[in-house]
Amino acid sequence: MVLRQSAIYLVAKAVPGLVNFLSAFLFSRMVAPNDYGVFALIFANVMVANTVAQVWIRTSLVRLYPEHAEEPSRLIGTVQWLDRLSNFVAIAIGVIGLLFFQGPDRGFWIAGIVLFMLQSSQEIGLELERARMQSKQFAVNSSLRSVLRLVITVVLLKMGWGVWGLLVGAGVAALVPNIYAWYSTWRHHPARLDRDVFKALVSYGLPLLGVYALDSLIGQGSRLILNHYRGTEQTGLYSMVLDLLKQIVQIAVLGVNLAIFPLALRKFKENDEEGAKVVLKRGISLSLALSLPLALVFAAAPDQSSIVFGAKYRAAAPAIMPAIAFAMLLAGIKQFYFDLAFQFGYKTNQQFGINAVAAVVSLVLNIVLIPKMGLAGIAWATLWTYIVATALSAWKGRAVFAMPWPWKETAMVAIASAAMILAIRLLGNAPPAAALAAGAAVYGIVLLGVDYLGLRSKVTRKVLRKR
Repeated sequence: MVLRQSAIYLVAKAVPGLVNFLSAFLFSRMVAPNDYGVFALIFANVMVANTVAQVWIRTSLVRLYPEHAEEPSRLIGTVQWLDRLSNFVAIAIGVIGLLFFQGPDRGFWIAGIVLFMLQSSQEIGLELERARMQSKQFAVNSSLRSVLRLVITVVLLKMGWGVWGLLVGAGVAALVPNIYAWYSTWRHHPARLDRDVFKALVSYGLPLLGVYALDSLIGQGSRLILNHYRGTEQTGLYSMVLDLLKQIVQIAVLGVNLAIFPLALRKFKENDEEGAKVVLKRGISLSLALSLPLALVFAAAPDQSSIVFGAKYRAAAPAIMPAIAFAMLLAGIKQFYFDLAFQFGYKTNQQFGINAVAAVVSLVLNIVLIPKMGLAGIAWATLWTYIVATALSAWKGRAVFAMPWPWKETAMVAIASAAMILAIRLLGNAPPAAALAAGAAVYGIVLLGVDYLGLRSKVTRKVLRKR
């Protein structure tokens, strides 16, 4: 069950991930660093606002849905009412903001408000599909958004729209799935505030507001600090590398999390704590097998892996890729695995302290290192921030709900990854794509050799059955 659901969600994230990878590949060849820096700053502010306004609602929706599965209208109607409230507040803030912005900034401000509303509503729709375990529908809508964004943005960039091509592409890509979500789901559950449901949402989700706000500050605030000290071009270079590595490295951890959390939660609700831990351990084992080698490729072979970037970004990428690759791996493991302990134990308020410490570490390191080291400074600040945050989450979480760690599987993945890197290094004079392909083949062979997660045994049994 874990592997089947994980496979579906991995496809659900893999397709958008591959499309986003292709997007970054093309955008790094079509967009100047300065333009991408402007877009990254606008998008960073949108994501911070989205986090503060709605992430706690989406998290509560997934956590509380099993209790309302038989009569979901009260929960869905309340969530829809809160979504409309946040959109109304966004419009009000947008109107007020027009009094303070002039020229191009006024247009960017309006675009940011519209993008916030479209992104927020679509993310709620995706989380509802996840709560209902509608993995195939989730896959379709996630993929549709990514494909639409790529196609529309590339067309607009070809037409010379620059920053506006990136903004309009992101907005329209979110609008189309929203229309489908309204037709298929929202119109059947009128937006209506249910006080009991609202209290439950607030009780569980509101403590997460500070947690996710601090997490967003760590992720997005560093870009604002970099822009202050080094300007939009440096911000664009950093953002392109960060966005691409985050998509690639975290895709496995996120995809598996989308599957294992509802499954483990169901076991937990049935008072089967050991069953929940079995699901969690198998999930993180699968995540490591997919994400650790990807991080190592970018960290240990930056010259080969930097081919994914365009010429304008390629010179700067190798110097910051190692730190960012491991930072994104740790960030994914923390957010999508160790932090689950606090959600299982209804102790989400304890996450606030962890993220507060991480936010302070991030702020201090960025302020100290960026003026001295530039891009290298923000990369190392990001890595050390997530080292501290992940260690604190793993340590503090054990007192709430002991998340199992697969030490044996970790050793297997480490051995296979080391063999992969050795193969890539030995083929240093070969074309980068060929060296990476050979490394991937070696990695797969080693994992099969050690029978990782019983994969070799399963393949052998299937072959024997066919005979």
